[in-house]
Amino acid sequence: MENTMDILNKDFICSRIIQFCSIFIAAEICITSINTEKIFPTEMKNQNNTLSKPTSNRLLPQKTISPENNKVWTEPYTGIKFIQISGGTFEIGNPFGEGDKDEKYKRKITIKPFFLGQTEVTQTEWARLMESNPSRFKGGKYPVEKISIYDVNEFTKKMNELYHGKFLFRLPTEAEWEFACTEGGKKVRFCNGKNNTRNSEIHYGKQQTAPVASYAPNSFGLYDMSGNVWEWTCSEYSPHYNGNEEKCSLDFFKNNAVRGGSWGSKQRGVRASNRNVIYGGYGPSDADSHRGFRLARENR
Repeated sequence: MENTMDILNKDFICSRIIQFCSIFIAAEICITSINTEKIFPTEMKNQNNTLSKPTSNRLLPQKTISPENNKVWTEPYTGIKFIQISGGTFEIGNPFGEGDKDEKYKRKITIKPFFLGQTEVTQTEWARLMESNPSRFKGGKYPVEKISIYDVNEFTKKMNELYHGKFLFRLPTEAEWEFACTEGGKKVRFCNGKNNTRNSEIHYGKQQTAPVASYAPNSFGLYDMSGNVWEWTCSEYSPHYNGNEEKCSLDFFKNNAVRGGSWGSKQRGVRASNRNVIYGGYGPSDADSHRGFRLARENR
């Protein structure tokens, strides 16, 4: 069994490889060479188990592969994989004339190209940056949950500090989220590209979360946009689409829209156009096991 010093030595070696090698090769070596199960076991006896924070020995790579030439980009420190979303014009809202009033009002929106997390942020990815794991249902590959909008804001701030303005990491807007979920605005009910589905295809009507990517992705390569955990957006909710859905709220903690449904939802709740809102964020202590998030990234 490896001791703590062995793990730290590997971590140090990886940081040096990242410094002098290409970002893709180095990131893959670091992520795979450290035995994550030893430093982040699936069932943690101590909920305060932490991972080492960034230090001068864990340097941001000096050379990066241009993500514009790659459909998938892996962020080397956390290991989060991002899918390139090309953008386009679509009509937000329910195309079938069903659902609640707040999803029946439709509006044409143009989405600029951006990157979106292939999966919801996992507990391992969260812990690499935040040195904690608040989740109720423990497991490195499970989505991080029991996090408030304040917690998510701290995570995005730390991500942006790593890159000194080169990229902007943030939550997706509500419009970006629905565009990606519906594979660019296709007429589909669910985020797996189907109009009819069962809970053997989407994680809903269950007793807890599931490891991310347990079900088939949509045609954009995105997993679990329907079900598993509700996903925070940066947009302020409005009962009618009025432009809020296209931008991040200036008051980040005010009435954020959440999308996608969760492990405890009924089928109706995991539809692509279904909307929900957390009024006022309920403060820093408000968090439950039904809510997580997916990270977006744009170029500066």
